[in-house]
Amino acid sequence: MIEVSLSWSKGRIASVRLSLSPVFSISSDTKNQAEPIVQWLNEYAKGSKKPFRGILPLHHLTPFQQKVLRELQQIPAGETISYGELGALVGTPNGARAIGGVCHINPFPLLIPCHRVIRSDGQIGGFATDLEIKRRLLAFENSPV
Repeated sequence: MIEVSLSWSKGRIASVRLSLSPVFSISSDTKNQAEPIVQWLNEYAKGSKKPFRGILPLHHLTPFQQKVLRELQQIPAGETISYGELGALVGTPNGARAIGGVCHINPFPLLIPCHRVIRSDGQIGGFATDLEIKRRLLAFENSPV
């Protein structure tokens, strides 16, 4: 499945990294397993479809990037949206490439589900890391791609 690696800085989540793994696993450089992010990831691994609603530090990103990432959090598990459809939702109807660029720099994959964005022709599209990770996440969530 997927290994999720969390990095923390000054008590806050700093980054999320995804890699291929035989099972869904979580590694973190914090010992505090009560963190809401760790709790959510454990529930997700058990099949929960609840979106992550915690606060993520996005202040270093542009307003457009923040808007796209916040809109991504509205896509339910098991559903997909095209880059163009997402562009229209954030007020940039011809901005599919720009949307793809924001998905590519998403600092919190899985928590902000950029894997749920696909091409308008129904093909899987790109993914910042390994396309197999995107395929596995969509299959895990029972998406039609």
